[in-house]
Amino acid sequence: MSYIRTINDAKIEEMEENNFSSACKQFNLLKLTIKASGFLWHQIRCIVTILYEIGCGNEKVELIDQLLDVELFPSRPQYKLANELPLCLFDCTFADGQLDWQFDRGTICSIIEILQKIWAEHQVKASNIRQMLEGLGGMINNKMENGETSRENDVKGLDEFIRNGPTPKKYEQIATRPRCMGLLEIRDKINRKRKAEENIECEEHSLEEIKNEDD
Repeated sequence: MSYIRTINDAKIEEMEENNFSSACKQFNLLKLTIKASGFLWHQIRCIVTILYEIGCGNEKVELIDQLLDVELFPSRPQYKLANELPLCLFDCTFADGQLDWQFDRGTICSIIEILQKIWAEHQVKASNIRQMLEGLGGMINNKMENGETSRENDVKGLDEFIRNGPTPKKYEQIATRPRCMGLLEIRDKINRKRKAEENIECEEHSLEEIKNEDD
C-alpha cells in the first residue's frame, strides 16, 4: 500500500463553452487537468479541496508545501473531499509500441450515438437552468438598486456542491484539524483485525473438535 504518486503536469483553465451573461459570470466553469502516474482518484479530490479553500481565501498558498511535508503531516488532516461528480479519468497513455489497440468501428459509432443523446439531454437542462439563473439574478440586481445590499447567497449552492456538503458557519484552519489515520496505523489496524479473525477461526475449530470427541 502506497500513497506516493508522480504528477507530471497540472493546469487550471476556463472552459471554452462558458456562455453566461455578465450577470452570471460566477457560474462559469474552470477545469483542473492533472497528468500523473498511478491512480489518483481520491487524491484529486483532496487537491481540489485544498485549492478551493485557498481560492476562497480561507487558507494560504503555503499550506500546499506544508501538507507535502510527511514529517510535518504524517497523515492528512480531516476535511471533506471535494465532490466526485466532475471527476473523470479522461485518458491513459502508454509507451509507443507497448500496446496495439484493437477496436470495432461499429462499437465506437454506437458509443458516439449514446453520448450524443446524453449530451443533448444535459445541454437542454443546462440551458433551461441557465435562463432561470440569469432571470433570478436580474431580480436580485433590481433589489440591489433599490437599496438592498446583501448577496450572501449568490453562490452558496455552488459552494456546497464543490464542498460536497453544507458551507461551514465557522471555518477551521486545515492545519489545526484532527488527523486521519496514517499509513502505518492503517496497516497495524488491518493486521490486528486479521489476527483477531484467525484467532476466532482457531477457537471455532477447537470447539468443533471437542464436540466431535464428545459425540
